[in-house]
Amino acid sequence: MKSITYLMLIPVFVLLVACSKPFEFKLLNEQQQERVKNELQELNTKITLVQFTQEFECESCETARTLMTEIAHLVPNIRLEVYDLQKDAAIAQKYGVDKIPATVILRERKDTNVRIYGVPGGYEFPAFLESLQMIGGELPALSSQTKASLQQVEAPVVLEVMVTPT
Repeated sequence: MKSITYLMLIPVFVLLVACSKPFEFKLLNEQQQERVKNELQELNTKITLVQFTQEFECESCETARTLMTEIAHLVPNIRLEVYDLQKDAAIAQKYGVDKIPATVILRERKDTNVRIYGVPGGYEFPAFLESLQMIGGELPALSSQTKASLQQVEAPVVLEVMVTPT
């Protein structure tokens, strides 16, 4: 009986030690952390970042996951879910994700149809933060002319923006 009690205490102790460690930022320095907090403090809706990676992460997969983890740690209204593209194929298929690293952005658990492939770093980072602001804040009002133009679109539209480092 003592050995069973002893074995049960070890995992609890390890868990307590793991939980007591402060979160370590690996990508965002203090200035960047403050920028993220300041720019995203006004989010009035819950955002979920659905991150797809794989068990043996490539360098950009690990970087993307780390970045999303740090952002979710800094902003109370942002939650992160991490999935393996192969093991969680049904979830990936649900969101139309077929490559990694990929991040799907949900607003109040509803798909916004925004996908980020790769790492939104460097010059992409401010645009990524702005996207989160727009998705998590008040949705922008469209002019009546824009609404009328959108009503005329009959076929599905896929807009892809490709960004390469320079």
